[in-house]
Amino acid sequence: MVFVSWASDGLRIYELDENKGIIQLEYKPSTTVKCLSIAKSSMWMGYLDETSVVMLDVNDRSVVSTIPVEPASRIRLSPCGKFGFIYTSFKIDNEHPSGSPNIFVYDMINRTKLKEYIFRRGDGW
Repeated sequence: MVFVSWASDGLRIYELDENKGIIQLEYKPSTTVKCLSIAKSSMWMGYLDETSVVMLDVNDRSVVSTIPVEPASRIRLSPCGKFGFIYTSFKIDNEHPSGSPNIFVYDMINRTKLKEYIFRRGDGW
């Protein structure tokens, strides 16, 4: 069984081995990780830092994809891990008087934006 720990000093990936106990597989030191999401039906996880969303295969800790994003505050992966939902703060400006899109749906494998929405509530999701 593989599990993940996220703390103020970074991200750790562990394996629980019946014979050896808990083994730390990887440590990614970082104070810039803002959010973490794990796909429940796959072995993928995504984390959001200052500039991008990084999706990892938890089994071998390889990077599946990296998607550059504007300042975002939340990421959620779909249960299968193929889709990511990225949230940025709602804002109104002269160019977008009704608000600019702030929820983005991505194909995490192909790194393509599929849809964007305006979510007006300011307290996240």
